[in-house]
Amino acid sequence: MIEKKTKSAKSPKKPAQTASESEKTETVETVEKVEKATTSDKKRKFADVSDASDSSGAEDSSPAAAATSSNIVNLSAEDIKKGSFSNFPLTEPTITILKKKGIDYLFPIQVAVFNHIYEGKDLVGRAKTGTGKTLSFVLPIVERLRKEPRSSARGRPPKVLVMTPTRELAKQVHGDFELFAPNLMKTMVVYGGVEYRIQEKGFWDGIDVIVGTPGRLIDHLERGNLLLNHLEYIILDEADQMLDIGFADSMDKLLSAAKEATRENNNKIQTCFFSATMPAWVKNAVKKYCQQELVSIDLVGNSESKSAQNIEFFAIKCSWQERASTLRDVLTVYSSGRTIIFTETKAEANQLILDGNVKEAQVLHGDIPQNQREQTLKGFREGKFSILIATDVAARGLDVPEVELVIQLEPPKDVETFIHRSGRTARAGKSGVCIIFFKPQQQYMVATIEKQAGICFKRIGAPQPQQIIQKVALQTIKDLSKIGDSVTKQFQEPVKLLLEQFEGNSEKALAAALAQLSGYSASVSSRSLLSSMADFVAYQIDIAQEMRSKSYIWAILDRTVGPDIKTQIKGLRMLASKKGAVFDVPARLEPELLAKWGERPGAGATLTKPTELPELADDDQDQGRRNSFGGGGGGNSRFGGGGGRNNYGGGRSDGGGRGFGGRSGAWGGRSGGGDAPAPKRVKF
Repeated sequence: MIEKKTKSAKSPKKPAQTASESEKTETVETVEKVEKATTSDKKRKFADVSDASDSSGAEDSSPAAAATSSNIVNLSAEDIKKGSFSNFPLTEPTITILKKKGIDYLFPIQVAVFNHIYEGKDLVGRAKTGTGKTLSFVLPIVERLRKEPRSSARGRPPKVLVMTPTRELAKQVHGDFELFAPNLMKTMVVYGGVEYRIQEKGFWDGIDVIVGTPGRLIDHLERGNLLLNHLEYIILDEADQMLDIGFADSMDKLLSAAKEATRENNNKIQTCFFSATMPAWVKNAVKKYCQQELVSIDLVGNSESKSAQNIEFFAIKCSWQERASTLRDVLTVYSSGRTIIFTETKAEANQLILDGNVKEAQVLHGDIPQNQREQTLKGFREGKFSILIATDVAARGLDVPEVELVIQLEPPKDVETFIHRSGRTARAGKSGVCIIFFKPQQQYMVATIEKQAGICFKRIGAPQPQQIIQKVALQTIKDLSKIGDSVTKQFQEPVKLLLEQFEGNSEKALAAALAQLSGYSASVSSRSLLSSMADFVAYQIDIAQEMRSKSYIWAILDRTVGPDIKTQIKGLRMLASKKGAVFDVPARLEPELLAKWGERPGAGATLTKPTELPELADDDQDQGRRNSFGGGGGGNSRFGGGGGRNNYGGGRSDGGGRGFGGRSGAWGGRSGGGDAPAPKRVKF
């Protein structure tokens, strides 16, 4: 994909513009485009996808398109003061575009790095996801290039090279450069899936900024299309993934070639690395590519939470067999806007569509042809459908405005992936929800994510029938309110027939009509709060004193409801207070359970049906799994240490590690022997 921003060498030459004249031209030609993109943003409500339309498509996917000063929260007056445009060498065209997008000041990461990049320093920048990292390097580079002489020579090599791990992020960064400097430079984005001849023509015409993925950039380097001898800037966006095993060789080859090419011209390359996560091994690796003293900007540091602010985290215990149907209910209750569902594999993503449990959704993963992927993302941004089912191709850097809900269908393979996935919501200071599903044997993985990411999941149960009915009914009522009088008049006669059928009982007639319109003409089956199992209900027993083990509750059940019902009870869990327990019972036995409890209530014990999941103690069985997964980790280890099959590590140990172990020791982290190298990630 190529976008031209300069005239061909064959075009008649025009007198060079002065800086002020060119700035005025850029302002006039850009404002109309920005106004079109901004109008829909200002009208768009957070939870109303039907109004989310954006005619500019992919060009409006940048952080500038989504982040506005009005929806940034938790910034102090001092932060806003520091971000004042007057504190930075921003030109009038840039300020005009920022204001038209509703941005009245720079955000903290942009404030922290602007002058360093503008002054030509090498830099490593880290901030929580969704805080405007892309603009933090686009703005100072654009302002620097405004000061340099312009060239329209054919075949000129690029001054700026930006590498990204995914095609989608490459397109997004490319769009930002075009938005803020449409007449200043010629930009091009290159990635796989596009014919070489189309991209080669762009190199022949000459370019100033090139953004791309490592594989296609190397292809053009080896073909002799990409010349690096005039580079002034190299940016690695999502540096931790770029430096991971899968990208290290490609990145090293490009950076080494750039150093060699520029050494001949005796010019220095400014190198900048950006990401939401920046482990120590990344910082060590980037130093060897920097020609000058490295500036490290870390707005996360040792703060407890590594994820974006304003995200509510929920966890649902659910077996694999119940996951698809439970997901359907979760979407019904929690999703009223854009939603991204992350799966571990492409096959799982495809299966969700085929099963029919997820409506109005599209799939995005590596096997989807590039043109279709672009159309899918464009449709998602424009609100043509509200649910995107994706693998991690959409997890890093991709900025889609107003994603309200992120669902992860199981704990991911590492904490960094979890942070990047959850960061697709609550962008630019907005609020969002992240829900993670976990199987019973994955409880320890959820606990380890909490510890390493510095977050706390609220354990919730599967949506209950009353929640589902209330949500769909309210949505149906909202839709009915939009029907005009001219339409309702045409249905007055059928209404009379409806009332006759229900013998004049208007409430019963309306209830039946509402049920039919909501798509729930059959009764909504019960689902356990505790385990998400269909046709089970959760009950809670509370006692006055603490108990040492669950056997106390089993004894109460034996005396009150008898052995026939007791043997049907599943998944009994002790409360965190140790003053009771929660358990599952088949829904068909619920009347009998209540009847027998009423006949012989437990002395000093009460039986209730909880409406939300209470806080539970660590399950003994789960604890045993954690220990068995640990392996020979040494003393003082809650979760064990190194070794063991599939060990997720966790906790501190004398010889083990903090973090997830894996078959190959993945999620190494800090151990007694120092910082472990970054091993290859594995899938459990």
